[in-house]
Amino acid sequence: MVAILPVLAACTSNDSDPRACPRVAILQDAATVTVFDPADAVDLTDVVARGALSNIRGGCEYFDDEVEIAFEITLSAERGPALTTNQTSFDYFVSILEPSGQVVAKEVFRTPVTFPDGVFRAGTLESLEQAIPLPQEGMDARGYSVLLGFQLTEAQVAYNRRSRK
Repeated sequence: MVAILPVLAACTSNDSDPRACPRVAILQDAATVTVFDPADAVDLTDVVARGALSNIRGGCEYFDDEVEIAFEITLSAERGPALTTNQTSFDYFVSILEPSGQVVAKEVFRTPVTFPDGVFRAGTLESLEQAIPLPQEGMDARGYSVLLGFQLTEAQVAYNRRSRK
């Protein structure tokens, strides 16, 4: 079963167009990431950094044969004891699902995060735009979804699931 964080059921749409925006949400199992060094470690002293995705906000605009979604998402990071520099990076994905639930597009983005000296929390605001081609002109895209999350290894997914219990 896939759990989705209900962050945004529908974006703000153009006032002159009554069609709803596609749903934009964060995949619950991929909303956070804990990076260890070595990668298979589980001891808290081996944590390089932790990341969290939150606060999606945005809107959409319909064109003849597509809907364009523009949104922002907050990536928050916490420095771990195993981070040996002031910078780390996080990989996250954006997937587009058609109404049947099939993934029709997926892109992975890498975002660097720098921790100023003596600061243990930092973050960034990611601005993204996605265009969804519509099979028919004038079609409503409310059945489409845009899912986001960290690009995780199997070990990181298992760690997230254990940590939530």
